[in-house]
Amino acid sequence: MRRILLRFENVVTESQRVKGLNKLSFLLASEEMLGILTVNQHGMNDLTDILENNKKIKEGKLFFEEKLVSSYENTEITIINRYPRLLEGLTIAENVFILKSPPKIKMAKKETIIHQTNHLLSKYGINCDASDDVSILNSFERCLLQMIKALISGCKIIILEDVGKMLNLSNFEKLLQVIKEFKKQGIGFIYINNFPDEFLKRCDRVMIYESGKIIKNFYEKRELEEVQSFFKKNMLRREFLSEKAVSINLMSTGLPLKFSFPNKLYQGGCLTVLDRYNEKLKDVLSMFYYGKKVTEIEAIEILEDKTIFFIPENAIEHSLFKDCSYLFNLSFYLDKKLKKNLIPEKFYSSIKKEFKESLGEKMELDSLRSLNNYDLIELVYHRAILQKPDVVLIYQPFFDCDMQLQPYIDNLILSLKKNNISVLILTSYIANLESLSEGIIEL
Repeated sequence: MRRILLRFENVVTESQRVKGLNKLSFLLASEEMLGILTVNQHGMNDLTDILENNKKIKEGKLFFEEKLVSSYENTEITIINRYPRLLEGLTIAENVFILKSPPKIKMAKKETIIHQTNHLLSKYGINCDASDDVSILNSFERCLLQMIKALISGCKIIILEDVGKMLNLSNFEKLLQVIKEFKKQGIGFIYINNFPDEFLKRCDRVMIYESGKIIKNFYEKRELEEVQSFFKKNMLRREFLSEKAVSINLMSTGLPLKFSFPNKLYQGGCLTVLDRYNEKLKDVLSMFYYGKKVTEIEAIEILEDKTIFFIPENAIEHSLFKDCSYLFNLSFYLDKKLKKNLIPEKFYSSIKKEFKESLGEKMELDSLRSLNNYDLIELVYHRAILQKPDVVLIYQPFFDCDMQLQPYIDNLILSLKKNNISVLILTSYIANLESLSEGIIEL
């Protein structure tokens, strides 16, 4: 008989006064593969953080094996995604057995560990020797190896996040067969993806997730066939309701940069272009602005009939005038929008009224010298909100930024989206942007 491994009851999370999960409720049984199809990423980072790192919840209840818990052993839940979680420089056997393994295994002889690892590799279809360096494995083999590691660690739940994107048809069938074997041992699976792929069709149940809660459940096999049509209709409705769809088609076939990616960025949406080695970002930015260098880009430009507001890297130093008043800085560039050399006083009164709740008495300051970095970066993003552009393009938002400031910037980006402003981010550091972005393009 199946056991209930995990149950969420009206779980609410909050960070910087912004709700992540919003009364999220679902359950996962042993020997089950549950599919979660995400319409957007809002709150998803909180969900994975709860499962993997025991993140505290604000409201609701969390049950693990039908016991009300506030935390559980980290080894009981494993998350596998596109980002490497194996340690380079160690062998395959060391990655599987030495790390997060029972004490008895840690004390076993090296030859025994290699023999046991080779047995598992052969059983689950990885054609390598356990003494080989883990770096020789491809992305599919790494996924399988992490599953094997989870199995011998006594893991009860395995979460597969976007792994369908790195599978060909042959690997897809192999992984399904391994999952079937793991399910027989009582392990439960959660598969998370932002598009209804073939993997979701093989799940026992599928839930549609949006903005911190479940909006639709599909239970029976005949219902699972409706997932794709429901998702497409839902997204088409959003596309129709979005009056300002910004078509982005960046292409380059010359010099060292060779890639092409067409995408649509919808009103209030966020698209992130990630270059982990920071080798191509300036080229991408230059392409977007038709060959301009970073230093030549103006804060507000009209491209393809769309108004683009540019926030540069190290925006506090590069875009604020610290000896001028707060209101002057906030309304800077407004003359270009209004096409007036002098801004009438009534506009300043209107600005104070509009931002009174969020900015308060800071708007009365004669200079910015007394403000900390939180206040200053808040000013940069509220300037963008005041301009009401079609797109805000943010270049390296976390440049020279400490860890405490990063979640604050995340919330400012979220505030742009809440004001129905589309956001395009070019970055070499992903941080928490996965939870804010509807799409991530990795160069």
